[in-house]
Amino acid sequence: MKKILAIALTLTLVLALGLSASAALPAGWVTVNGTTDDQHKINADGSLSMYWGDPAIGANLTVGYDVSAFNNNYTATVEAYLPEKTIISGTFVTGANVVSVKATDPANGMWLYGYALKVINYEGHPAGTPDNFAAWGGTYCVIEGFDSLNPLAAACASYADLNIKAGDWNTIKVVVEGNKVSYYVNGALASTSDSVASSGNFFCLANNGDGGNPAFKNLVIKSNNGSVADVTAFTVTNAGPADIEVVAIAGAMIVALMAAAFVVKARKA
Repeated sequence: MKKILAIALTLTLVLALGLSASAALPAGWVTVNGTTDDQHKINADGSLSMYWGDPAIGANLTVGYDVSAFNNNYTATVEAYLPEKTIISGTFVTGANVVSVKATDPANGMWLYGYALKVINYEGHPAGTPDNFAAWGGTYCVIEGFDSLNPLAAACASYADLNIKAGDWNTIKVVVEGNKVSYYVNGALASTSDSVASSGNFFCLANNGDGGNPAFKNLVIKSNNGSVADVTAFTVTNAGPADIEVVAIAGAMIVALMAAAFVVKARKA
C-alpha cells in the first residue's frame, strides 16, 4: 500500500510540474537560427509566447512552417494577442504580432523576407516613433505591411475600421491564391496585393520587439481546394493554464494527505 501511494504521489507531482512547464514546438515548426527554445514557449493552455528578454534589442523572433504542399493556395486564420503598453527598464515595450506568408527559409530571418502584416500598438512609445492618432482614425493600434521588406499601403480607409484591441486577442486571416495575398484583421480587409514579390514557402508567426504575453493561438491552415489536410497548431484547450495547474496541484495534495494518514495509521498499529 505504501508503495502504491508513493508512486501515485510521485506521478501526480510530475504531472503538476509538467503541466506548468513549457512544451516544445509542434512537429514541422522551425525557428530562426540563433534563437533558443525558451524564447518560443508553448504555454500550458496551448498558446504560443515569444519573448527575446531584452527590450533594448529589436527582436525578430519567428516560428515557421513549410507550406509547400498547399501550392500557394490556402487560407490561414490565427488569433494574435496585442499587448497593452508596458514599461521595462524605462523603455516602452509592446511588441508587435506579425504574420508572414511566402517567406524564406529559417536561416534568412523568415518573416522579414515574405509578405508580412504587422499589428502594433503605438500608444506611449518614446519620441521618434510615429504618433498620428488623428490620421490613424483615433487609434494607436495600427498595421504595417511589407513585401520582402518593402513597405505597403493599407487597404483599409482608416485603422479604426480594423477594430484592433490592445490587451486583447485579434483575429488575423490571410488568403493566398498564387501571387495574390489578402490579409483581414477582425473581419476587415487590411492589406492586399495581386503581385506579391516574395516567393518563399514558409508560413510564419513572429514577434517584432518584446512583449512577453501569449502571442498566438488557434491557428488553422486550410487548403482552398481541399487537396491538403488542415494544419492546426497552438490550439487552446477549454481549461486555462491556471485551471489545469490548480487541478494538478490539488491532486498532489490529496495524495500527499492520504499517504500521511496511512503512515500515521501504520505507526499506531
